[in-house]
Amino acid sequence: MLASCTRHLLEEGWHVHAIARDQAKLDALRDGGVCSVSTYACDYRDFEQFERAIDHAPGPVDAVLCWIHDSGRAALGVLLDRFSGVDVLRVVGSGRGTPPERIGNERLVELGFIIEGGASRWLTHDEISDGVHDALVSGRTMSIVGTVEPGSMRP
Repeated sequence: MLASCTRHLLEEGWHVHAIARDQAKLDALRDGGVCSVSTYACDYRDFEQFERAIDHAPGPVDAVLCWIHDSGRAALGVLLDRFSGVDVLRVVGSGRGTPPERIGNERLVELGFIIEGGASRWLTHDEISDGVHDALVSGRTMSIVGTVEPGSMRP
């Protein structure tokens, strides 16, 4: 869902290290013609595999953008420890019903939904990518993509 965001960062001159579970999607990022992306296929719920993958990211690291679900809480701890002092932006969904809590100095971007003509829908991949990119470059501590209120309108 963050492929478009990654491409924007690459176009802006960032060198990106992408970790994801799906090797085919990582290959598609590299095959997009931009060569300054390094990819690592692993599941962040496999703690040891995840640690090895982030150990391959050479320093210095300017920013970390992560979307780690609650099932991968240990991986989030590894990132925050490994990249202390680095700008960490964590993407969270709005499904928990309560506002997310920041851990340490991380910044948050919460994904919501869109209300159109009295009905609601989930964000598209492009809307997610654009919103996350904006949150990363903005420097804001907390960002919301779409809306999270009213909760009764969640699709």
